[in-house]
Amino acid sequence: MADATGPLPSSSRRRVAGALCGLLLATGCAEAARSSLDARVVGLGDARPTSDRFHYCHGYGCDRRVLLALSDESWARITAPLRPPPADAAAERRAVARAAARFERAASAQAGTADDLGGTFAGLGREGQLDCVDEAVNMTQFLRLLDGDGLLRRHRIGSTAHRGNLFDAWPHVAATLVQHDDGRRFAVDSWFFDSGVEPVILPLEVWLEGGEP
Repeated sequence: MADATGPLPSSSRRRVAGALCGLLLATGCAEAARSSLDARVVGLGDARPTSDRFHYCHGYGCDRRVLLALSDESWARITAPLRPPPADAAAERRAVARAAARFERAASAQAGTADDLGGTFAGLGREGQLDCVDEAVNMTQFLRLLDGDGLLRRHRIGSTAHRGNLFDAWPHVAATLVQHDDGRRFAVDSWFFDSGVEPVILPLEVWLEGGEP
């Protein structure tokens, strides 16, 4: 099920304008990172999403939000890598990445974003494109869904990570996980890849220094 809750379909000029606004929002998030980045990004999602009712962002800067629902069978397939529980934290992160790719394929098929290209500029102005803000919101939604089902056993959801400020690097954001036993943080970043590809999960310190796949 997909119920569009954002603006009505628009012309190519409107889509490009929306994309540029999304880039400006990403920059705005960068400037506000010290105090309100996490609240702004996470606030674009749902506080308590469920697999049969959650919002999914696209259009750059979450310009468009669609209400989606997954069947019980679809959710079971998505989360199969986490059942039974992985043996350790590293295995859980690998399982989260596999499940996230399945989630994105299922959600994008409903949201009309299955042709999303990795990065921000490759598909600029195309319908159904996502930027890093969209990706961070959607990934946080997914992690909340896992957490709500008790499937994050060795991690908790961390605050949104930010790097770059337009002077040293392009602003970029990502969802994070925090390992329970030692407090290590990991960026969970699907922005680099086309829709439906496993996100990269990097130690946060590596990601903050510009780490890429």
